Amino acid sequence: MALGAITAAYVLIANATIDEEGRVTYVQIVEQEPADESYGFGEAAATYAKTIRFTNPQHQSTQVMFRVKFALADKHGDATAPSAAQTAAEAHLPAGIPPR
Repeated sequence: MALGAITAAYVLIANATIDEEGRVTYVQIVEQEPADESYGFGEAAATYAKTIRFTNPQHQSTQVMFRVKFALADKHGDATAPSAAQTAAEAHLPAGIPPR
């Protein structure tokens, strides 16, 4: 689905703690671009990350690092948004801890 020309792009790197049941219990924003926190991108990404549930076969608390890309698009252009597979491929997940 064509969304349009990219008008703004944001990137952040975060660390997250995953509990024994696969729930995200803590998120720390390590880096974000643009760095201006008034955009609310880091806060929104942290809030969303806490809704993700992971499979945790070892049933031990662990940490993951992930990168989030977000782009605003003009609906009249011809750019496309990244797919969920592209976004998931950028997450650095420990072996055996795939997202559900």
